Amino acid sequence: MEEKRYKILYVDDESHNLTIFKETFRKEYQVFTALSGEEGLNLLRTEKDIPLIITDQRMPYMTGVQFLKKIIPEFPYTIRMILTGFTDIDALIDAINTGQVYRYITKPWDENELRITIKRALEAYELGQQNLRLIEDLTRINKELDRKVEERTWELKEANERKDELLGMVAHDLRNPLTVVMNFAQILRKRLEGKVSEREMKYLNIMYDACNHSLMLIEDLLDINAIESGKVRLVPTRENLEDLLRENCEKNEYLAINKGIGLALEIPEALPHLFVDPERIQEVLDNLISNAIKFSHPGTSIKVRAVRNGARIEVSIQDQGQGIRAEELGTLFKKFGRTTTKPTQGEMSTGLGLAIAKKIVELHGGQIWVESAYGQGSTFTFSLPMAPEES
Repeated sequence: MEEKRYKILYVDDESHNLTIFKETFRKEYQVFTALSGEEGLNLLRTEKDIPLIITDQRMPYMTGVQFLKKIIPEFPYTIRMILTGFTDIDALIDAINTGQVYRYITKPWDENELRITIKRALEAYELGQQNLRLIEDLTRINKELDRKVEERTWELKEANERKDELLGMVAHDLRNPLTVVMNFAQILRKRLEGKVSEREMKYLNIMYDACNHSLMLIEDLLDINAIESGKVRLVPTRENLEDLLRENCEKNEYLAINKGIGLALEIPEALPHLFVDPERIQEVLDNLISNAIKFSHPGTSIKVRAVRNGARIEVSIQDQGQGIRAEELGTLFKKFGRTTTKPTQGEMSTGLGLAIAKKIVELHGGQIWVESAYGQGSTFTFSLPMAPEES
């Protein structure tokens, strides 16, 4: 393959220097010459694609450094070199340090030294060109990826909207007949109690529990789907958190008593008001307290505690249950997150309650977390900002 012949521009106000340079390097390179900086600039604009410029420093009207500085805006990637005497060294070193000159060669130049320097300069030029091509390729690829991501995002958005619509229709169509079946199962359980065999009553109970669990799952699916799609709008009001806590504990107390579990509410000091959606916060409390009951053994106790911490209120639900393995904690707040810890009396769970609780708390500008020791129990805590006038 024929070796590429690079173009070189040599600028010098003495014509015999131009002749010597051209005769020395014309077999290896395409050599162009100019007697002044202006002539050199015009030649660059006409000839194009000249990767290397060598200029004498001392020239009338425009020095070599001035010439090279002038061409930078139009030809930023061209390699620039200067031939000079020792008296101009300080000016040239400054030019090199500011990136205007690749390097300088003292006069009179040595042919072998100059030949090696030119070769290295052109290698540097090629490396720079390769980097530019790489940047162009990366920029093009990045734009293409951005375009594909934008297209895919739009497709996913449309698919998600269709999914939400389908889920809503399916849930509505399932919820009504399931409610009917569950209600009839409840009626039959009451009317047939003591009139049918134990096995037949067991079948009715299974039917009722299955319908109830399916309805819970449908409600949770609709709930988390609405939250994730941004369709849930909080209706915040100024609330007394202590009232919300007492109400929820009273509601769950029946479940705790039936299971032989103690449920205590502890509020060491008066709490300031919060600006929250009361129904949604009750949903969070219900999920956390009912979970504590499900996963605790009879004879243990659950403590619900609320304290002020700076400009926030922290609510914790501490149980003496089975605890959760450390490696499983990361799955707790994910949809359908499951652990090896199971409800102690076979209670049903949709696997969505904690994911819903997390999203509701975050919508309120709060945080939720868990601390657990396997075999000893767990403490779920969430924090909420106080109303502005209270903080």
